[in-house]
Amino acid sequence: LSATSGGSAITVSGSTTDVSVTTLRKCTEVRYVEFMERYYVGDEIDPTDAHFVDSGLEEPTNQTTATTAVTGLSHLSGESVSVLADAAVQPNQTVNSSGEVTLQTAATKYRIGLGYNSNLQTLPMVQPTSAGTSVGNKKRIHKFVIKLLDSLGFKYGSTPYLLDTATISYLESIGIIFGANTSNLTEAVFRTTADRIGAALLFFTGEKSYTLRDDYGTEAQLYIRQD
Repeated sequence: LSATSGGSAITVSGSTTDVSVTTLRKCTEVRYVEFMERYYVGDEIDPTDAHFVDSGLEEPTNQTTATTAVTGLSHLSGESVSVLADAAVQPNQTVNSSGEVTLQTAATKYRIGLGYNSNLQTLPMVQPTSAGTSVGNKKRIHKFVIKLLDSLGFKYGSTPYLLDTATISYLESIGIIFGANTSNLTEAVFRTTADRIGAALLFFTGEKSYTLRDDYGTEAQLYIRQD
């Protein structure tokens, strides 16, 4: 046997019908290969598996019956935690000293952990006019359309100060002045009269249109928060 592909045959064994060849190959260069493990398939997303909490806990893999008693949260003892149970948001709970919480409604699948806010702020709106751009002109947002992918639940508004009091206090302590906290967000409605009361909604993909009661100003910006 002759050496090929930078290697050589070191053992050959077998019979007249089957032959096994073991080779030793020496690599003198490093190659990096990037690949996607799998494609994103929205139809395979289960709302009960939405894990958008920090330091979160999931139900045991062998759990098959609904329960209100949840253990295993000792790392969050004394903390207020967010609860998603069977794809429905339940009231926040405080973890006791034993690392336990009691759900308001029994659930089979749950995600429990520290909640956090995801904020989006658009750039100021600028439109071309016959006199040039609209920079510095008075304007307001009356209506907006948002495209969503496998989403559910957010708040929106146009108020410029949408930070919580603690964050504003910190920013002001380092010299960034925001003024009064005038947060005034509106909950986006996804449930319709066709949806069964008490049943969790599926994720939504498509366009949603909402109106705003915005005041006139020189900077028209849209704020969206998912908490």
